[in-house]
Amino acid sequence: NGFEFHRIAAIVEEQPGVLFIATRKELFRHFSDGRTESVTSKQKLPDIQLMGIARKSDGTLWIGAGTGLYAISQPESKPGYKDFAARHYSIKEGLHCLDVNNLFQSHDGRLWIGTACGLYEFLKNEKRFRRRLDLKDMRDASVWSLTEDMCGNLWIGTADGAIRLARDGFTTYTEADGLGFRDVYRITKTSAGEINLYTRFDDQHFSIDRFDGEGFVSQKTKPRAFSVLSFDWYQGQFPIRDSRGEWWWPTREGLFRFAAANRIEDILNARPIAHYTVKDGLPGNKLHNIYEDRRGDIWISVGSGMEAKLARWERMSGKFDSYSKADGLPASNASSTFCEDKAGNLWVGFDKGDVARYQRQGFATFTSAEGIPEGGIKQLLCDSAGRIWIASSKGGLGRIDDPDSERPQIIKYTVSDGLASNSILSIAEAHENSLYIATTRGLNQVDFDTGSVKLFTATDGLANDQVNTMFRDGGGAFWFGTSSGVSRLIPETEVGRAPPSVFINGIKVVGESQHISEIGETSLRGFELAPDQNHIEIGFGSLFFAAGDLIRYQYRLEGADVDWQPLTFQRSVNYANLKPGSYQFLVRAINSEGCVSPQPAMLEFRVDAPVWQRWWFLTLVAILIGSAIYSMYHYQLAQRLKVERVRTRIAGDLHDDIGANLTKIAILSEVAHQQLGFDNKPADSTLSSIAHISRESVASMRDIVWAINPKRDRLLDLTRRMRGFASDIFTSRNIEFEFLAPTRDRELRLEPEIRRDVFLIFKEAVNNIVRHSACGKATIDLSVEGGWLVLSVSDNGKGVDGAAEGEGLASMRRRAADFGGILEIISANGNGTTVRLKIQVGRRVVQEAARRKDSRR
Repeated sequence: NGFEFHRIAAIVEEQPGVLFIATRKELFRHFSDGRTESVTSKQKLPDIQLMGIARKSDGTLWIGAGTGLYAISQPESKPGYKDFAARHYSIKEGLHCLDVNNLFQSHDGRLWIGTACGLYEFLKNEKRFRRRLDLKDMRDASVWSLTEDMCGNLWIGTADGAIRLARDGFTTYTEADGLGFRDVYRITKTSAGEINLYTRFDDQHFSIDRFDGEGFVSQKTKPRAFSVLSFDWYQGQFPIRDSRGEWWWPTREGLFRFAAANRIEDILNARPIAHYTVKDGLPGNKLHNIYEDRRGDIWISVGSGMEAKLARWERMSGKFDSYSKADGLPASNASSTFCEDKAGNLWVGFDKGDVARYQRQGFATFTSAEGIPEGGIKQLLCDSAGRIWIASSKGGLGRIDDPDSERPQIIKYTVSDGLASNSILSIAEAHENSLYIATTRGLNQVDFDTGSVKLFTATDGLANDQVNTMFRDGGGAFWFGTSSGVSRLIPETEVGRAPPSVFINGIKVVGESQHISEIGETSLRGFELAPDQNHIEIGFGSLFFAAGDLIRYQYRLEGADVDWQPLTFQRSVNYANLKPGSYQFLVRAINSEGCVSPQPAMLEFRVDAPVWQRWWFLTLVAILIGSAIYSMYHYQLAQRLKVERVRTRIAGDLHDDIGANLTKIAILSEVAHQQLGFDNKPADSTLSSIAHISRESVASMRDIVWAINPKRDRLLDLTRRMRGFASDIFTSRNIEFEFLAPTRDRELRLEPEIRRDVFLIFKEAVNNIVRHSACGKATIDLSVEGGWLVLSVSDNGKGVDGAAEGEGLASMRRRAADFGGILEIISANGNGTTVRLKIQVGRRVVQEAARRKDSRR
């Protein structure tokens, strides 16, 4: 292409179709038509080793090399970067390392310079560089690559790993940036808006550090005007500047008052205009902290022996008023913080967890019984909406929406609401209905409108996870003081963020890791697990690096879970003893604003069933069982048919052979009787007996034939035979009778044994009525009630005496007992008799009856 490429270091687009190509020896412009021209020779650049290039939106071309940083501007009157010398930036502009490895311009237009000894940022307004990271921040100070993620974070590549610099995150200042000491315990501003830090080293050494826009100017000092000033007894002993510019300083030896001055340094060597002690009306000389209310009165926290007290210096009179337990304050409790609500009420927080309100010239104390969070009160804050916020050391955060009411209601927020800890050190209002909440486990930012909770820690650039004090300056920046320095945060409008992505980054089956991509997977299929591998652990995560964002996860195992599981910070889940089947595991990430991953990560897997649970095995077993059942049924059916054929043959033989013979005997006896005539009385009597017995035998045989005949197994057949027998007997004796037969269940099949015994019991009952009752009417009721055959035979005769029970009734009871039936005889002299039989119907009853008979034998 007309020039020699030695080693290409960087390529950047100047405009569509035109590229800047930096090699290790030269810088070229390459055009879409193939032309190439050298920029190095035309710009009279020194013979340098080019390492990086960047083109800013204003047209400035930045070139990084082994000898520093060069900038080439392109005036509108002479486009094309021709005949312009490059400006060289070096140590005098703040670039202390001239070995430039990489250049990068972030989306907000800032220029970042990676060097062999750290990361620099070009400050456009000051035309100078500021070192952002060096060897104290990185194990390897050489920055070789720079890029930006979707959240605006800057990523720094070194030979020892990657470092993330949060977008618009915290800027931390320590002794290297001019702080006198690292322990920051108070942040204020001067009347001119300058930021002052109070830092300390030990009991007697402290410094006042002023921010100059880039770093701090420190004045380490020890008060020389009076030796009583001390900072070792109570950390809250810091001075305040009142509304008139005067300074007030609490100490262990009373309250010192200084003349008006713009800066605290001006009073360090000055004489106080007043020194107030118990002689002037203070209830004690050991002072904690002080506060100026809207009337200009000064409130002082006083520790006096075992009882804590408050004092107020009234500006109108110049005198002190004292308040104690008698005025409504809690006993043995030092005050730690003050604030005023919009109604002008003064709120005081105490070390042991009480909060007092000064209202209409009187105090009212609220404790945990009224809802105050447990633990010492670290800070009280009145926000822009007039609500009072309470920071406690153990019980989380409290909020009072109605501070002027007689009994204010207190709402609590704890770790269950997303706070990092219930131990809160300080609070500050971020914006309307949003707070910064400093806890012992990091800094929360909570938006109470949306429920969004963010957590900032040292990994986000904070000097320390524990923020002891917070302050908002006039420019809207927040300062966070810690024991490791101070951090500044300039809140900016959130850039449009993509929702968090989510990946599956680990799978273990029965404790054994499975091979997947090192960077995670969004979709995995085809995992087949053996029956004994039904224990799986799935790891997941999200590459989402917005500062302070808390990424939580929801997962669901389709095939086991009905719905998504609750939100969790855990990044793995175990499933043990999974049943055989197909499963689909889904997981999604949710950030602090509630944005959900557009597509959940998915893992499909299957747990194979054991051999005895597989379809073909179950089908085979079902076929075998079905075949066995069918064979048994077929066998039982054949046996039943065989028995019925035997019963039919026996009934036919009895009727045709034995019945015919008995009938023949009866006829022959009648003929013999006629032939003998009436003279032979003994022979006549004998022949009559033979005929009578033959006829009875025929009748009994007919009953037996009816009982064993399978064609007579229906309830209807039993009903007809009973009706016929009753009709013959009762009609011959002129006894009126009523026969009630079942209208349903007429086709009910009855076992032969049951039919026979029921009929015999019925015959015995009817015969007893005819022979013994002397009745005029009888009633027979046959029915089926819930699996029971119920027979009731009753008359209106003279009744029977139970003591005179004969063999017939005993036989009836015995027959009923054989089938598990119940026989009741209800009778009284002159009131008739009722015989009631209940007997279950079914094959089981017959088998049980047979067993009872066998046992009696």
